[in-house]
Order: sequence, then C-alpha cells, then structure tokens
Amino acid sequence: MDSQVYGPEGAVEDYFGALTEGRAEDLLELLGGTDSGPLLTQAVLDRQRKAAPMTGVRISELEESEDTAAVTVTYTVDGDEYETVVHLVADKEDKHHGLWRRWRVLGGLGKVELTASSVLGKAQVNGVTVPLDEGPTEVTVFPGSVTVDGVSSAHVAANGGGTVVVGPGETEVVDELRAGLTGKGERAAQQAVLTELKECVERSTSLEPDDCPISPDGYFWGDDAEDVKWTQKSEPSLRTEPAEDGTSGELDLEVAWTDVSFDVEEKMEDTCTSSFSATVDLTGTPPSVSFDEYY
Repeated sequence: MDSQVYGPEGAVEDYFGALTEGRAEDLLELLGGTDSGPLLTQAVLDRQRKAAPMTGVRISELEESEDTAAVTVTYTVDGDEYETVVHLVADKEDKHHGLWRRWRVLGGLGKVELTASSVLGKAQVNGVTVPLDEGPTEVTVFPGSVTVDGVSSAHVAANGGGTVVVGPGETEVVDELRAGLTGKGERAAQQAVLTELKECVERSTSLEPDDCPISPDGYFWGDDAEDVKWTQKSEPSLRTEPAEDGTSGELDLEVAWTDVSFDVEEKMEDTCTSSFSATVDLTGTPPSVSFDEYY
C-alpha cells in the first residue's frame, strides 16, 4: 500500500493531476499549504491551462531513499516535450490514516525572472499585473506556460517579453521588457525641457547659474559679473530617448553683463552654443526635469 498508493510516485501523480486538471487549492495543499499569491489563484491556473494546457504527463524514473525521492517526469506543452526532476520528502508527522507516510513535493512551483527598462513600472504575468523592482524581478508561478508582457501607459509603450515554459522547482528568464516613448510621451518630455530651460534663462543672474546647463562660450570670472541678462535666441531642436538617454539638444543663447573686475565697469556680451542633456521624470504632474553635466 505504501509503495503503490502512498509512495513518491503516487504523490507526483496527484501533484500533476491537480495541475493538469486545474485544481489550484489541491495543488497548493500537496505542496504543504503554500500561501496563495496573486499568481497562484484558480483564475490564473484556469487562464494558463486555456492558453497552453499541460498534457502527456509520464513518470520515467524513480530514485528513492528512506525519506527522500527524486522522480523524473516528462510532459508536453504546446506540442513540445519537456523533462524535469521532482524532489520529494516524506512527512513523518503527517501520515495517511496515521500509518503511511505522506510525501511532499519540494519546490513544486516555478519562478520567472523579469528584467525591464527602468521606465516600466509594471508587467502582466499570465494576465495579472505585478510591480517591477529595480533590477531583476522574480515571481512565483504555477508550472507550465507563462506569458509576460510589459504594461504600457500614456507616455510609455511597452514591448518585449514573451512566453516561457517553467517546470516545478525551475527558474526561467523572460526576454527583457523594453519600452519606447509614445508620441504623447515624447511631446510631454520635450515640452517639460523647453519650459524648464526657458525658466532657467529668465531666473539666471550669474554667468554660471546652478541647476542650469548654461555658461558663456568664453571663460570669465562669474563672481565679477553684474547685471547678467540671458536671452534665448531660439528653441533647441531636441532629441528624446527613453530611460537613461534622456533628452538632448543644442543651446542657442546670448548673454550680456557688466564686468566689474579690478573695479572697472565694462559692458560685455557673449553667446552660449553648448550641447546639453536632461532627464525627465514623466510620472509626476507636472513632469520634473534635471539637467545633466553638459559640455
């Protein structure tokens, strides 16, 4: 009875039976009562089975010691055959009818690792929206076919991702979730830079103002300048990229000031034609702009 009904092979058959028949509660119970997370619900399992059901489950090999076992299993998903090794341990406290050992599947759930562009804050895994961390994000899923997509927003268009098949106790890596700016996002980023640059010019009263990417083409002693007035000759033509590349352009400014070096007042003027770049955070209202080191 212990070998034929309650042995490790029987536990694996019960486990894959719950998985292929779509019984999420029974599946989690067979794993020792694993807490149900947002990706470990009946609805998610139903959706996963509908997209690409697991079929043709077959046990091909068993290695067993007194309290541990390893069972080799093959199965088919979407026409492709996969092989995995399921590890089990005998629960000495919880027994069938108080007599026969109850084998527990170790690490019976799968994991999927997601990497994404820094401008993406969310992804959809088997239809469930999950937040993305900085760096790789690992999520726990039912074994089988797992589909990952980025979540687009008004400013960001997500692409990349895809579908992977993950087995019990395995970790699969999905293609990087990438992102591009929508037309609305690009316009919003550029307008934010133009607005900040205009305000920078209007409020600057020194030749090298803080938090502004402007300075004269020539070299002057900023502390010896008075009556500094910056004028924007034309708006820069901006180039915008998502994430770290930010928004860049060419400055086209004029500046006039009074040089008071050596106690001699002299009217001066110059231009500013340097390149500049900025990083725009579109998550706030209004968007925030920070100018990077310019050259």
